[in-house]
Amino acid sequence: MSVLASLSVPIVQAPLAGGPSTPRLAAAVSNVGALGFLAAGYVDAARLESDMAEVRQLTRRPFGVNVFASPGEPATAEEVQAYAASLEADAERLGVSLGNPRFDDDYFADKVELL
Repeated sequence: MSVLASLSVPIVQAPLAGGPSTPRLAAAVSNVGALGFLAAGYVDAARLESDMAEVRQLTRRPFGVNVFASPGEPATAEEVQAYAASLEADAERLGVSLGNPRFDDDYFADKVELL
């Protein structure tokens, strides 16, 4: 039987990375018979490991972990410049400046290894 089929409350909690999602919330959702989810976005593998341990202390029920999947290799400098150029008129009209480009895989490999 799948985890989803075993739920007494047919709800899957949204992980909400960078928001109100906490280990206590994921455990509480699981404890009522739904499927709690732990947000793994914007945290490193050590924090994820700690958060998972906290969920396991608070519930014996299943819970999920949501990991952001990297989109692959970063864009080339030329691609970024072309995209930024396409946004310049809107940014000027709105009175905002474009940010600096960055690439971040959100510790994907470390989290997959942990899981």
